[in-house]
Amino acid sequence: KNAVRPVEALPLWQAVLTELRRPADADGALAAADRVLATAPPGSDDAARAHVVAGLALTLKRDVRGARDRFEAARRSPAHAAEKDWARAADVGLAALSDPTAGLRVGPVGE
Repeated sequence: KNAVRPVEALPLWQAVLTELRRPADADGALAAADRVLATAPPGSDDAARAHVVAGLALTLKRDVRGARDRFEAARRSPAHAAEKDWARAADVGLAALSDPTAGLRVGPVGE
């Protein structure tokens, strides 16, 4: 059994996916995000972050349509606010789907 609940692991997955960008991490992150989405209240911070983590994972899996859907779901969330690290990751992730240099222009996500 995991010592960390999936919802608690989301910030860790977000950091791993945005900083290391290893495709090998995508399946584990996507599974954690989907577990959170199965129980998190819609529109909550947890659900929105789970959509971002899923979007990042799908980006690494080269599923552009799936990633776009997840990033847009996070951006539509009532919990979305520019100062939240996951909201910035959603914005940068969405921009990077059409312009891979978008993340370079805004700096690292999480600063």
